[in-house]
Amino acid sequence: MSDSIWNPPQALLQDSFSDAGRHTVLVVGAGLHRQLGPSGKHGCDKSAAECFGLLADWNELITSVASDASLKSVRHADPSASWESLVAEMAKRESLQAGVAEKKLLQAVAAKLKCAQYSKTQIGVFGALLHERFDDVISLNIDDCVLRALQSALGVKPAKVSDGSVKKFKSHLATRYECRLGDKKMRVWFPHGIATKPSNIILGTRNYGMMLHELNDEFNEMKKWEAKSLPKSGRSANTIKSARTWKRTARKMLQSESSLTWVRLFMVCDLVFMGVGLDRAETDLWWALNQRQRNLARVSQSVRPHTFYVTVCNGDQHGGRNGIHLATGPAGIIPVHYGSWDDAWTAVLGCQFHG
Repeated sequence: MSDSIWNPPQALLQDSFSDAGRHTVLVVGAGLHRQLGPSGKHGCDKSAAECFGLLADWNELITSVASDASLKSVRHADPSASWESLVAEMAKRESLQAGVAEKKLLQAVAAKLKCAQYSKTQIGVFGALLHERFDDVISLNIDDCVLRALQSALGVKPAKVSDGSVKKFKSHLATRYECRLGDKKMRVWFPHGIATKPSNIILGTRNYGMMLHELNDEFNEMKKWEAKSLPKSGRSANTIKSARTWKRTARKMLQSESSLTWVRLFMVCDLVFMGVGLDRAETDLWWALNQRQRNLARVSQSVRPHTFYVTVCNGDQHGGRNGIHLATGPAGIIPVHYGSWDDAWTAVLGCQFHG
């Protein structure tokens, strides 16, 4: 296929970055560790390479946790199913309630994630590029790589923020880490929790499913906010046909920090998925993406937020088995293809960033 076929999505992605009127959010997954991980030119030893292999592949991580615990590991194509099998195996062997067994396994996962030792120069460059390009980053990983990158680049440790006034169900959705440098504030969100608090990690089919009612409750809260904030002529985002009205509404939502959650970012911002497999078992993400598509159906096309899925032309090594499905553009996804992951990361971060 000629490169010209892929140019329109690439151009649309760059327009998202250059248009000051659009708020673009990076959604990053385990593929980040393939870019930051060791290669021959970094001179990393075998143990470092193995560690990054765990960070970049959920099934490898689960298999390693099982091996350390001398548990039988069933490696399914879907990592969520692999996790559920492991929880059941530990519960059976230890005669524990499944929830108790899962908590023990989550602690083991968190311990594994501490192994990563990044190149100070490389992670500092990554953090600086993130800070320059984005105001919000949603990390689907549960490690603290993004926070460490920002601290390395800015010399400021991102601080955990959670509005105590929000409802209990919403506190997890509203929790983020913020760092300021001058007038620039940046937020990092962890929809699936973070390893520094293992009990909050969301992993596996059951837990993804348990999130759905929280997401739905938060979406309903957002619609109530819209009803109070929108002009009487357009009480729902589904009826906003004026580009001016939509821009004003989205801007006001982003400025209402006390009620801001990663779900609301999903609903009103351009999203750039990078290094993300978007496995169909991640029902929470697919719920949010499809709800976003429904909610934006009647928003003026000229200002409707885009959902970019960045990948490579010669096979997506972060989620190849999902390639055909994602290529069809489910939930409004726009596949954006590049010739290599180096090119893809450079395009997303606005500057050369090589593994």
